[in-house]
Amino acid sequence: MQRVGGRSFAEYVRQEVLLPLWLEDCWVGMPGERYRAYSPRLSGFCDISGGKVQRQEFWEGKPTATRCLPAGGGQGPMRELCLLCELLLASGGELLAAETVRLFTSR
Repeated sequence: MQRVGGRSFAEYVRQEVLLPLWLEDCWVGMPGERYRAYSPRLSGFCDISGGKVQRQEFWEGKPTATRCLPAGGGQGPMRELCLLCELLLASGGELLAAETVRLFTSR
């Protein structure tokens, strides 16, 4: 696992990105105790690219939710995702550089 300043990637993202953005219930590698508390409320992932909804079971369950997957393992509530989207719409505010927002929102 990558280490930044003596912290794991998950710890770094949580402390330096998520918490300063007020995303307190968001995680990249959710702790096991949080998974137990949140699991009844977690939704699954679906692929709609083929014209119909197909569940993506790989992304479901404790092994995936509690594993640090930097490229797509972020977990959190919709209300906090909306906060992140509002921040991006405001060009990052004081926390993100405009170029970072452009990269986040481009294909």
